Order: sequence, then structure tokens, then C-alpha cells
Amino acid sequence: MASHQQRPPAHDLTIVGFANMLRVNRVRAVLSPRSVETQGLIEEGRKRGTLIDMTSGRKVNAAAVMDSGHIVLSAGTVPQASRGRAGLGVSMPTDLIHIGFGNVLAANRILAIVSPRSAPVKAMIKDGKGRGLIVDMTSGRRVRAAVVLDSGHIVLAALTPATIANRIQNGPGAEAS
Repeated sequence: MASHQQRPPAHDLTIVGFANMLRVNRVRAVLSPRSVETQGLIEEGRKRGTLIDMTSGRKVNAAAVMDSGHIVLSAGTVPQASRGRAGLGVSMPTDLIHIGFGNVLAANRILAIVSPRSAPVKAMIKDGKGRGLIVDMTSGRRVRAAVVLDSGHIVLAALTPATIANRIQNGPGAEAS
């Protein structure tokens, strides 16, 4: 009698191309691979051995940061905010919010959205850099918000906290009022 491994529920998985599947409930953020910051994150993952390349030799179109700290490279398209759900595969139970420059975050993983101006938040960001928990999604722009995820990662964004909060509450195309 063959033993069967317990498989994750089908709604947990999405196809990211070339018969590769990803546990979407473990995705913390999906990044555009074109920014210098994302390239640095990919290189760091390569050095640490936490990079998972699912491109099958194709051009990288998305980099997903997993709750385990792994970086998953996909040849699938970068999710678009206008879709409201990820464009990486067939199903995605997590709402994603666009935070600029082709970068999206899993809304259900956000614990807090804070202004980076205060001394305690600056200290938190500095500590996060030292521990390798910073995900810079600013594409070189000024940091206007720090988004704290339930994994302990801190996402730096060029959008204001009000704009990000409004997009979570009102949908993908919403702006701050």
C-alpha cells in the first residue's frame, strides 16, 4: 500500500508557469524585478541559498518574497492592480494591493502602515536592515511609508500611509483623499 503525502488544498496553489506551483498564502510581496533594490534582494537570496528560480531559463517577470524569507523568481507576469488579484496564475485567494512601480503586497499580511519620520520607526528600519528584513519597493524614490508584515519584514514604499490604507479599503485604483 502506497503512502500518500498530505497535499495542500488546491485553492492554496497557483501555477506560476512551466508546471511550477506556489503556495500563495505564503507570499508576502510580489516585486518587479527591474528595480535596483529588487536586484539586490535577488542577489542576496542567491548568496544565502534562499533563491528559488521557477523561470525555466526565461526572463524574470516577478519576484515573490515568501514568509520563509525565500525569494521565488517567476516568468509569469507582474500582477496588475487593476485585476485586484494576482496575475501569476489560475487562482489567488489573497487580495493584492499595488504600491507603485509594479510592486504589490498581500493585503492580509499587513500588520501596520507607518510614517518613517519618527525616531522609533527609523530605529525599527535600521534594525530591520541589520537583520535582512527590509524589502525596498521605492525604486529609488523617497520612503514615505513603512509597511510592517506579519512575517517581521518591513516594506519601504514611496506611497504615503494614507494612500496605501485607502487602496486596501477601497480597492486597487483608489487614491488618498
